[in-house]
Amino acid sequence: MTDSSDASGMDLATLISHAYGSVNLSVPSTGVPEVPEGLESLEGKDILLVDDSTDVFAAFIPPLVAATGGSARFLRHTDETQEELVGLVMGFQPAVVLLDGELGNGVLGMAVARELKEKGSDARCIGFSSSRGTREEFLQAGAESFVLKSAHDPWGTLREVAGIL
Repeated sequence: MTDSSDASGMDLATLISHAYGSVNLSVPSTGVPEVPEGLESLEGKDILLVDDSTDVFAAFIPPLVAATGGSARFLRHTDETQEELVGLVMGFQPAVVLLDGELGNGVLGMAVARELKEKGSDARCIGFSSSRGTREEFLQAGAESFVLKSAHDPWGTLREVAGIL
């Protein structure tokens, strides 16, 4: 992808900076990464990443913003209840939600996926966890699929997401 701006005209570096700010992280001076081949299906996709780990956001914000051409958004779970988190996710009206399995404060991504489905959300929910053991739980809760996330290999993880979408 050669164009470094999204449909709103903001350049990707600015969008990456805004994404870091939206989850209360300091902005590193990494620039916009080059998107490897195999991620074309993510271009323009409205993807919301929901997690509680600053390490996950630090690893995934630049590649996900770059791979989506600036369409990715980020929601950091802090102390919201499950109901509050579901309301926040629904307020974003994303096309795709990448949901962490254990969000802290007793909130589980599988329960969020189930409630989103019950409330009629059109979002495609994908379990996005570093624990293989949550795969079946996500699928039973109504998630479309599951991806084993790795903050050490965000491009590899996103390649799996691209394969689903």
